[in-house]
Amino acid sequence: MITLALDVATKTLSVALLEDEALRNEVFQNTNLHHSTALLPAVEYVLKSAGSDMDAVDLFCCTTGPGSFTGVRMGLATVKGFALASGRPVAAVSTLDALAGNIETEGLDICPMLDARKNQVYMSLIRNHSGAQERVGEERVLSAEELVAAITTPTIFVGDGALKFASLLTSRAPQGSIIAPEHLGHIRAEVVGRLGIRMFRGGKVVDPVSVAPRYLRASEAEMGRARAG
Repeated sequence: MITLALDVATKTLSVALLEDEALRNEVFQNTNLHHSTALLPAVEYVLKSAGSDMDAVDLFCCTTGPGSFTGVRMGLATVKGFALASGRPVAAVSTLDALAGNIETEGLDICPMLDARKNQVYMSLIRNHSGAQERVGEERVLSAEELVAAITTPTIFVGDGALKFASLLTSRAPQGSIIAPEHLGHIRAEVVGRLGIRMFRGGKVVDPVSVAPRYLRASEAEMGRARAG
C-alpha cells in the first residue's frame, strides 16, 4: 500500500511517501517559507523523486489539529482535493498524536505540548504499549500552570510548548520527568503516515467531504465576533 502523508499544522512543513510502513521519501522544512507556496511543490518532489505519482497513492493522511488555524485548513483542503479527485480514503490524524509518535520510550506518560499562545498550550496525555499509542483523557487547551498542576506522575514533555515552558516544567513537574530535545518536537509526516496506516487497517478512515479541523478553541475572528455580538 502506498501512502501520502502531510502536515502543515505548525511552523514546519512535512510530506512523506510510505510503502506499507516503510518510508520511501520525505521532505521536512523548518524555514520561514509560507506553507501555501511550499506545500504542493513538496508533494510533487516527494512523488517524482521516488519514481511515483498521484495515481499510485492508496491512502492520504493529514493532521487535523490542533495547531495553526490557517495551516490546519490548508492541509485538510489539500488532502480533500487529492482524495476526491482519486476516490482514495483519508486518515485524519491528531496533531498531538503525531507529535507523541516521535517518542518510542515506554514506561512514562508522554505529554505532547503545542504552543497555543496566550500563555496556553494544546496538550494531551499518551501512553505507549508495545508500540501502540493509548490516549489518556481528552485533548485540551490549558494554561501552562493548569497543565503542570494536572501532571501527577513522571512524564516526557515534547513539543514547542514544552520548550517554551521548560523552566516551569523543570521546577514543578514530578521528579523523573523529562523534556524531550528540540529535534523530537517537530511533527514528521512519516509518523503521520504510520499512524494513518494503522487507522486505515482498523477501519478508521473518514469521508473526505466531512473531515473537519480540530481546533480545541475558537479562532481570533470567532472570538471577536462573539465579543461584538
